[in-house]
Amino acid sequence: MIIQKWDERLKKYEDYTIPNDWKIPLYSDDMNEKINCVCCGKEITFGEGYTSHRFHNNNGFGYYECEDCYYKYLPTYLHAKQ
Repeated sequence: MIIQKWDERLKKYEDYTIPNDWKIPLYSDDMNEKINCVCCGKEITFGEGYTSHRFHNNNGFGYYECEDCYYKYLPTYLHAKQ
């Protein structure tokens, strides 16, 4: 599956490929639904996820990342916003 990954340095989206069997919903009514972290693929529940600042669908909506991936990228994101 191809999604969009924002490149802070280039200030544009690039195609990013993830495995087709990963479950990466943008919305769920069930906070206990098992999904994959869009970045590393780790299985998490939807309610444990953080909206990604870098991985989006074609309309700009963020997929969900695990806590580790979210906070690992956060300094890069915050630095780019200064």
